[in-house]
Amino acid sequence: MKGLTVWGCIAGLVASSAAATVLLPLDLAELSAAAHTVIYGQVVESAPEWAGDRRIETRVTVVVLARFKGDPGKEVDVMVPGGELGGYRGSVAGTPSFAVGEEAVFFLRRDRGGLLRLVGLQQGVLRVSVTGQGRRVFAPIVEPLSPGVLRTQFVLRAPMALEDFGRRLASVIAETRTEVRR
Repeated sequence: MKGLTVWGCIAGLVASSAAATVLLPLDLAELSAAAHTVIYGQVVESAPEWAGDRRIETRVTVVVLARFKGDPGKEVDVMVPGGELGGYRGSVAGTPSFAVGEEAVFFLRRDRGGLLRLVGLQQGVLRVSVTGQGRRVFAPIVEPLSPGVLRTQFVLRAPMALEDFGRRLASVIAETRTEVRR
């Protein structure tokens, strides 16, 4: 019985030290409403750094190519949990990584310290790709393998031109602002 109690305590300690990331799916309206700033931009730098209590975060510098909400200026720094630094690696499930030159729409919110962070981690970045003809589009978002397993932000059945998405996003942001004022 004593051995069982010891193993029970060990299991309790292991379980209590485990951490999890739980993300509630957000649609385009929810992303827009939660964001202080929504921009279309290009990543120009991605640099990991130590954050306060022995955590690694990556500072992603984005040149603003267009703004949909907020007044971001010409460039923004977005803090993303995780990264690799000095032989150490930190990661958080649901956190995107970024490559220099990558283009995306970013849904950003200021934290208590004033730093910009993605709304809903990877949900807060919608990546843009360039077609062979040089058009900027959102690639189709894959539907879940099983119905009801995961609600995606929205499902695109074919690539959508950036200009069309920009009009759709502007409309959603305008509707969100109207609902907030009521």
